[in-house]
Amino acid sequence: MLRYLEQAGVETRNPTLLGLGERQAEQSAEVGLTAQVDDLLSAIDAQPTPVILVGHSYGGVIASELAGLRPDKTLALVILDGFLAKSGESLNETYPELPTIMSGLIDPERPSMINPAPASMLGLGGVAGGDELCAEMTPTPVGCNDQPARFTASEIRCPSYYLRFSRFPLFEATFERARSEGWIVEEMDLPHMATFTHPEEVTQYLLRIRNEAAS
Repeated sequence: MLRYLEQAGVETRNPTLLGLGERQAEQSAEVGLTAQVDDLLSAIDAQPTPVILVGHSYGGVIASELAGLRPDKTLALVILDGFLAKSGESLNETYPELPTIMSGLIDPERPSMINPAPASMLGLGGVAGGDELCAEMTPTPVGCNDQPARFTASEIRCPSYYLRFSRFPLFEATFERARSEGWIVEEMDLPHMATFTHPEEVTQYLLRIRNEAAS
């Protein structure tokens, strides 16, 4: 999707979270939500002007925490089919169904790590390139789900947008919460990994927000 944004003239940054992807070697028992957010602060601080923070799925919590820590650097907050944090609560507390969902993904040899979800859970079964994408995913530290957030997403003081991909049931209640708390909400009939399966549609949505923020 970044390629489509850049083709539209949008300058983008896509930093890898601490302990994930090519940063697997940095995994430790201390890595979780707090460490991942703090690790990204320097990237926000390095930007000369305020930015639009975009988070997908778990990245929604990362984006809202960054917006709370750097309000002067945040032009708008966009969550794509993702979690909404509550101050003082972990994702496991805000979403009590989450531990059950994740229990089958805990690595038995490394119980501090959550294995990537299978393609079928992510709506990627039978999708061209879906199996290859899942093969590139890396385990996630359990601390991402059991460390408390520092900010309640709805209290972030900037224009806030929530886009739900309605083929994925997990965030139906989150979408309604965002609506009730005054977010600018929208739904698309797309799977959870729409940033991969339908990048053009998601890009057009983000371009609309960019234009609104710039006006």
